[in-house]
Amino acid sequence: MYDLAIIVFNGSRIEVPRQGWVYDTPDDTHTLISNLNRRERAMNVPEGTPMDTTLSAVELARCLPPGKLRQEYLVLLELVGHGRFQHKVLFCAHLSLAMVLFHYWSAHVLTQPVDHWCKPPALFAHLTREQWLNVSIPVVEDGQGNRHHSRCTMYDLATIVFNGSRVEVPCDGWDYDLPDDTHTLISMWNLVCDREQYLVQTFAYYTVSGVLVPPLLGQMADRVGRRPVVFTALLVAMGSVFVATAADSCTTFVLANLLIAISGAAVHIMTSILLFESSSSASRTLYIAAAQTAAFLVHAGSLCPWLQRVDLRLLRITLVMSMVLLSLTFHAVSESPRWLLAVGKYDTLTAVIARLACENGVALGDVWRLVHYAEVGKPFRISDVLLLPELRARTAALSVVWFWCFLARFSLSQVRPSAFSGWDQLLLVLLMLPVYATGYPLVIKWNRLTSLNMAFAVASTAAAGAGLVMFYDYLMAAQCSRDIVQVIMEVLFAVVQLCLLIAKLQAYECFPSAVRATGVTMLVAAGRLGQSVAEMLVDVARLADFWSTLLIIATGLLVCELAIRWLPETKDVELPEVQREVLAQGQQSPPKEPSMARHIESCAPSASHHDSTADNRRATKHTHSEGVN
Repeated sequence: MYDLAIIVFNGSRIEVPRQGWVYDTPDDTHTLISNLNRRERAMNVPEGTPMDTTLSAVELARCLPPGKLRQEYLVLLELVGHGRFQHKVLFCAHLSLAMVLFHYWSAHVLTQPVDHWCKPPALFAHLTREQWLNVSIPVVEDGQGNRHHSRCTMYDLATIVFNGSRVEVPCDGWDYDLPDDTHTLISMWNLVCDREQYLVQTFAYYTVSGVLVPPLLGQMADRVGRRPVVFTALLVAMGSVFVATAADSCTTFVLANLLIAISGAAVHIMTSILLFESSSSASRTLYIAAAQTAAFLVHAGSLCPWLQRVDLRLLRITLVMSMVLLSLTFHAVSESPRWLLAVGKYDTLTAVIARLACENGVALGDVWRLVHYAEVGKPFRISDVLLLPELRARTAALSVVWFWCFLARFSLSQVRPSAFSGWDQLLLVLLMLPVYATGYPLVIKWNRLTSLNMAFAVASTAAAGAGLVMFYDYLMAAQCSRDIVQVIMEVLFAVVQLCLLIAKLQAYECFPSAVRATGVTMLVAAGRLGQSVAEMLVDVARLADFWSTLLIIATGLLVCELAIRWLPETKDVELPEVQREVLAQGQQSPPKEPSMARHIESCAPSASHHDSTADNRRATKHTHSEGVN
């Protein structure tokens, strides 16, 4: 500014440093910039002197009003919430989902029934398959009256040679109808005949662990952070792959694969939450939707004819390569800034914001160092999600939605490939791309509850229609509507995927950052239970017909429409950080863009006292557009 004393005496204009500032804010309103100026004057810091970096962010922020500082932090997160950092997290979330689905699909394929018969001893190894079956394997009749060679017994060769009598004895080994050098879980551990009980035990282990372990991992992520849980899960998964490769017993092999499944699911859940919490409000929905495209890609790839026979070696190589790539990529990813804000780790928060700004090419200046949020969330326990009334209602309603979405998705994914050949099925899936494209307005433009209502209504109608058509064919003993049912089921599968995507967004937005991992993992446990029920329904449907399962799915999707009535509308509503803010989430917040403009205006340094308000606002809008884009 000009020295006013010199102007008065001789009219000359000499510039001198400013001794204070006037801010374009309402009376009794303070921003981060204005409080920083007061702090410097209180500490007798001359103009232009760099801030003392030896003080922690907590010590520097003690004089700052917490209500305003939270808005300052949210403005900074909006500026750095879209860029290269988010792209790396998106890649991790996408790859982890593909890894989880590939492991599940390969386990389903590797446990499919394989035609088998008793293995001939070395003395009869020169016989062909047909000769061996005709000479030593008895012919039995199944429950439908079909005759076939026995799979679990053979004739006692010693009695045949000595007296010609044929006495049936159990097999002591089996041959399988598989290509050479190809092994499945059935052939590797001989899980046939009296050893089939191991498959049932394995299924029980997967179900119990999938329901109990995820909430514990979520509780750990809410206490120590998302990043340590992801790295721990990756280490456990890679170690389990090598244990499964060297396993010399079926129990060791099953436990190792169980750890692989749990660890892979934990990696996907935490990377998805991290992607959601580190993205801006304008980008987080698209990021989560982009991560979910891995489900469609894995399903389309699984229908290729050359992948219908999966070998254990292919499974292990694919898993190891995916985990190594995930580890290398995730090593460059920082902790969730929203979680750091909620638990009060301010010094780490400032470092994370600086790293995000550097990677995304956003210049924030020096004021970001004083970000502080005084309303720190209390440590959460799993029971808090059920004891707090607002969270309890949300958890119960979303658990119902996730249970039926997982049940419908995995039921359909197990039965659809049986209708057409591989290439025809792949072409049919590609034709469903327009159905997925219609989900864009559901996710981006419409409210969450409206989108869920419409998606569940379409899905339940499609499931009921397909079930009734199949029931009619069942009564008429005809297959004339087989192609129509297959098309309807493809549409149903696509709509269920959209329902699951919207339900995930709703879950991420419903829970506060301090407990988001715990809440989401409890929903994952409900979904895992639905997946297990789906496998049981499909097994029962193989004995009867799948029309009954479709009608059950239609009924469950209608139940979901009733459950979402207990959920608040979360689209374009400010995300809760701590438990106190859950109460106010049902109230609509003002539009985001004008609000962001006002907040960023308060953060922009003033050039001089005589700058016009209009110029400041134009500069603010320009800064905001550069930061977001």
